[in-house]
Amino acid sequence: MSVQDEQFMRRTITRLARRGRAKVRPRVRKGTGSGHGSRTLAAAIRVEIARFNVAHISIPHYWAIYVHDGRGPFGPKRQGFYVWFRDPKQDPRLNRGHGWERLSQKRRLTRSEFQAGLDMNHAHLDRGGSPRSIPMIITKQIRRGMKPNKFFSNAPRGGMFGFKREADTIIGEDFDKYVLRRLKPVLNLRGVIPIRL
Repeated sequence: MSVQDEQFMRRTITRLARRGRAKVRPRVRKGTGSGHGSRTLAAAIRVEIARFNVAHISIPHYWAIYVHDGRGPFGPKRQGFYVWFRDPKQDPRLNRGHGWERLSQKRRLTRSEFQAGLDMNHAHLDRGGSPRSIPMIITKQIRRGMKPNKFFSNAPRGGMFGFKREADTIIGEDFDKYVLRRLKPVLNLRGVIPIRL
Protein backbone atom coordinates (compact mmCIF):
# COMPACT_ATOMS: atom_id res chain seq x y z
CA MET A 1 0.00 0.00 0.00
CA SER A 2 1.36 3.39 -0.94
CA VAL A 3 1.78 6.34 1.40
CA GLN A 4 -0.94 8.17 -0.56
CA ASP A 5 -3.32 5.26 0.00
CA GLU A 6 -2.63 5.28 3.75
CA GLN A 7 -3.15 9.05 3.92
CA PHE A 8 -6.44 8.70 2.05
CA MET A 9 -7.61 5.98 4.45
CA ARG A 10 -6.50 7.96 7.52
CA ARG A 11 -8.39 11.06 6.30
CA THR A 12 -11.51 9.01 5.63
CA ILE A 13 -11.43 7.14 8.95
CA THR A 14 -10.89 10.45 10.79
CA ARG A 15 -13.87 11.98 8.99
CA LEU A 16 -16.00 8.92 9.83
CA ALA A 17 -14.98 8.94 13.49
CA ARG A 18 -15.73 12.64 13.88
CA ARG A 19 -19.11 12.19 12.20
CA GLY A 20 -19.83 9.24 14.51
CA ARG A 21 -18.96 11.33 17.56
CA ALA A 22 -21.20 14.16 16.32
CA LYS A 23 -24.04 11.70 15.79
CA VAL A 24 -23.81 9.98 19.17
CA ARG A 25 -23.11 13.03 21.38
CA PRO A 26 -26.72 14.39 21.48
CA ARG A 27 -28.02 10.90 22.26
CA VAL A 28 -25.57 10.55 25.15
CA ARG A 29 -26.53 14.01 26.44
CA LYS A 30 -30.32 13.61 26.19
CA GLY A 31 -30.75 9.85 26.40
CA THR A 32 -32.34 7.37 24.02
CA GLY A 33 -35.88 6.21 24.50
CA SER A 34 -36.48 5.72 28.20
CA GLY A 35 -32.81 5.92 29.23
CA HIS A 36 -31.38 8.96 31.00
CA GLY A 37 -28.69 11.07 29.39
CA SER A 38 -25.53 12.54 30.84
CA ARG A 39 -23.92 15.86 29.95
CA THR A 40 -20.71 14.71 31.65
CA LEU A 41 -20.42 11.65 29.43
CA ALA A 42 -21.38 13.62 26.30
CA ALA A 43 -18.60 16.13 26.93
CA ALA A 44 -16.07 13.33 27.50
CA ILE A 45 -16.54 11.44 24.20
CA ARG A 46 -13.14 10.84 22.62
CA VAL A 47 -12.03 9.88 19.14
CA GLU A 48 -8.77 7.99 18.81
CA ILE A 49 -7.28 7.02 15.46
CA ALA A 50 -5.54 3.75 16.32
CA ARG A 51 -4.22 2.98 12.82
CA PHE A 52 -4.82 4.36 9.37
CA ASN A 53 -7.92 2.15 9.05
CA VAL A 54 -9.14 1.85 12.67
CA ALA A 55 -10.74 4.49 14.88
CA HIS A 56 -12.27 4.24 18.35
CA ILE A 57 -15.08 6.39 19.71
CA SER A 58 -15.07 5.97 23.47
CA ILE A 59 -16.05 7.44 26.81
CA PRO A 60 -13.35 7.08 29.47
CA HIS A 61 -15.61 7.19 32.53
CA TYR A 62 -15.83 3.83 34.28
CA TRP A 63 -19.54 4.33 34.94
CA ALA A 64 -20.46 4.95 31.28
CA ILE A 65 -21.25 1.23 30.93
CA TYR A 66 -23.98 1.56 33.59
CA VAL A 67 -25.60 4.41 31.66
CA HIS A 68 -25.34 2.50 28.35
CA ASP A 69 -26.44 -0.96 29.52
CA GLY A 70 -28.64 0.07 32.42
CA ARG A 71 -28.39 -1.19 35.95
CA GLY A 72 -30.68 -2.72 38.52
CA PRO A 73 -30.90 -1.74 42.17
CA PHE A 74 -27.53 -1.31 43.88
CA GLY A 75 -26.02 -0.36 47.19
CA PRO A 76 -22.74 -0.21 49.10
CA LYS A 77 -20.60 -3.35 49.23
CA ARG A 78 -18.57 -2.80 52.41
CA GLN A 79 -19.99 0.35 53.96
CA GLY A 80 -23.21 0.30 55.92
CA PHE A 81 -24.98 2.95 53.84
CA TYR A 82 -24.86 4.88 50.58
CA VAL A 83 -24.65 8.71 50.58
CA TRP A 84 -25.50 10.91 47.62
CA PHE A 85 -26.52 14.53 47.12
CA ARG A 86 -29.69 15.64 45.39
CA ASP A 87 -27.67 18.43 43.72
CA PRO A 88 -24.31 16.98 42.56
CA LYS A 89 -22.73 20.45 42.82
CA GLN A 90 -23.10 20.19 46.60
CA ASP A 91 -21.21 16.89 46.75
CA PRO A 92 -17.65 17.65 47.96
CA ARG A 93 -16.36 14.41 46.41
CA LEU A 94 -17.18 15.55 42.88
CA ASN A 95 -15.44 18.10 40.68
CA ARG A 96 -18.08 20.88 40.39
CA GLY A 97 -20.82 18.26 40.15
CA HIS A 98 -19.10 16.12 37.50
CA GLY A 99 -18.68 12.43 38.25
CA TRP A 100 -15.43 10.56 38.57
CA GLU A 101 -13.70 9.48 35.39
CA ARG A 102 -11.68 6.64 36.92
CA LEU A 103 -12.66 4.38 39.75
CA SER A 104 -9.42 5.34 41.52
CA GLN A 105 -10.77 8.92 41.86
CA LYS A 106 -13.79 7.76 43.81
CA ARG A 107 -13.59 8.51 47.52
CA ARG A 108 -15.64 8.49 50.69
CA LEU A 109 -16.88 11.58 52.50
CA THR A 110 -14.66 12.70 55.33
CA ARG A 111 -16.18 12.97 58.78
CA SER A 112 -16.36 16.78 58.51
CA GLU A 113 -17.95 16.60 55.01
CA PHE A 114 -20.53 14.11 56.27
CA GLN A 115 -21.29 16.37 59.25
CA ALA A 116 -21.64 19.38 56.91
CA GLY A 117 -24.18 17.35 54.87
CA LEU A 118 -26.13 16.52 58.02
CA ASP A 119 -26.09 20.22 58.95
CA MET A 120 -27.47 21.06 55.47
CA ASN A 121 -30.28 18.54 56.04
CA HIS A 122 -31.12 20.01 59.48
CA ALA A 123 -31.10 23.57 58.07
CA HIS A 124 -33.42 22.45 55.25
CA LEU A 125 -35.86 20.89 57.72
CA ASP A 126 -35.65 23.91 60.07
CA ARG A 127 -36.73 26.15 57.15
CA GLY A 128 -39.84 23.97 56.78
CA GLY A 129 -38.55 21.87 53.88
CA SER A 130 -39.95 18.44 53.21
CA PRO A 131 -38.02 15.37 54.44
CA ARG A 132 -38.44 14.00 50.88
CA SER A 133 -36.30 16.84 49.48
CA ILE A 134 -33.35 16.95 51.88
CA PRO A 135 -30.00 17.79 50.19
CA MET A 136 -27.97 14.77 51.39
CA ILE A 137 -29.63 11.38 51.04
CA ILE A 138 -28.50 8.44 53.16
CA THR A 139 -29.82 5.02 52.12
CA LYS A 140 -29.01 1.31 52.26
CA GLN A 141 -29.86 0.73 48.59
CA ILE A 142 -30.79 2.58 45.40
CA ARG A 143 -33.98 0.71 44.55
CA ARG A 144 -34.85 2.16 41.15
CA GLY A 145 -31.69 1.35 39.24
CA MET A 146 -31.27 2.83 35.76
CA LYS A 147 -32.85 2.04 32.41
CA PRO A 148 -30.48 1.41 29.49
CA ASN A 149 -29.44 4.26 27.22
CA LYS A 150 -28.12 2.43 24.14
CA PHE A 151 -26.30 5.39 22.62
CA PHE A 152 -23.74 3.20 20.81
CA SER A 153 -26.39 0.87 19.35
CA ASN A 154 -27.13 0.66 15.61
CA ALA A 155 -30.65 -0.64 16.29
CA PRO A 156 -33.68 1.63 15.72
CA ARG A 157 -33.89 4.20 18.55
CA GLY A 158 -30.19 3.60 19.25
CA GLY A 159 -27.76 6.50 19.19
CA MET A 160 -25.89 5.29 16.09
CA PHE A 161 -28.98 4.27 14.08
CA GLY A 162 -28.48 5.31 10.46
CA PHE A 163 -24.73 5.80 10.82
CA LYS A 164 -23.92 2.79 8.62
CA ARG A 165 -25.73 4.45 5.72
CA GLU A 166 -23.96 7.76 6.37
CA ALA A 167 -20.61 5.95 6.55
CA ASP A 168 -21.25 4.27 3.19
CA THR A 169 -21.99 7.69 1.65
CA ILE A 170 -18.88 9.30 3.16
CA ILE A 171 -16.65 6.42 2.04
CA GLY A 172 -18.16 6.50 -1.46
CA GLU A 173 -17.63 10.26 -1.81
CA ASP A 174 -14.07 10.14 -0.51
CA PHE A 175 -13.18 7.14 -2.66
CA ASP A 176 -14.56 8.76 -5.82
CA LYS A 177 -12.57 11.93 -5.16
CA TYR A 178 -9.42 9.92 -4.44
CA VAL A 179 -9.69 7.79 -7.59
CA LEU A 180 -10.30 10.85 -9.77
CA ARG A 181 -7.33 12.61 -8.19
CA ARG A 182 -5.11 9.58 -8.86
CA LEU A 183 -6.34 9.33 -12.48
CA LYS A 184 -5.97 13.05 -13.19
CA PRO A 185 -2.43 12.76 -14.64
CA VAL A 186 -3.70 10.06 -17.02
CA LEU A 187 -6.67 12.12 -18.23
CA ASN A 188 -6.17 14.56 -21.08
CA LEU A 189 -7.66 18.06 -21.12
CA ARG A 190 -11.02 16.86 -22.47
CA GLY A 191 -11.50 14.36 -19.62
CA VAL A 192 -10.96 11.37 -21.89
CA ILE A 193 -8.62 8.52 -21.08
CA PRO A 194 -6.41 7.89 -24.13
CA ILE A 195 -6.39 4.27 -25.21
CA ARG A 196 -3.69 2.99 -27.52
CA LEU A 197 -4.42 0.04 -29.77
